[in-house]
Amino acid sequence: MKQAFQEEMRRIEWEFEEEKIEVQALRDFGTLDIENYHLSLRKDDIIQLPLWLAEVLIDEGIVRYHRDQQVDLNRLLQISYDENKSSSLVELNTSMFIRRVKEEIRRLEQESGIMAVRKLTSMKGSFNKIMRARIKKIMTYAQSTDQESKNKRLFSAEEEWIYYRMRELFESWTDLLSD
Repeated sequence: MKQAFQEEMRRIEWEFEEEKIEVQALRDFGTLDIENYHLSLRKDDIIQLPLWLAEVLIDEGIVRYHRDQQVDLNRLLQISYDENKSSSLVELNTSMFIRRVKEEIRRLEQESGIMAVRKLTSMKGSFNKIMRARIKKIMTYAQSTDQESKNKRLFSAEEEWIYYRMRELFESWTDLLSD
């Protein structure tokens, strides 16, 4: 079961590769041709690119995630606070929230210094608190038939997959008990 779950999470992550996200050019770059994309970048331009291309350009220092697409420690702390305070799911600023947090954690793991370690520890702790709070809510939704349409739009792709698997398990168990 663990292997099937991991394979499904990799599949979901792969599907994100073509999802469009907003990035902001950090400098004038002129024209750039990559695969079927012809770009003319000027400093501070905000454009939409598929995730795979955005990540290549981010790694090269050409663009950065647009402010609405960023997941940094301050944003994570705010989401953690809101998620633990609210009885319903908090809307995440990107459908790729989990992937973005994992990227930021990997980036921080490469940095050295006490501030990077503190930031990394805080980020991991907040992320875990968020995920625990969200999974509790998703389990509750999976047990209730009237919650689906109201909250489904707030699920990340990973959470949606988990929700449907939990729902199937709860329905199977309920059917088994009523026989």
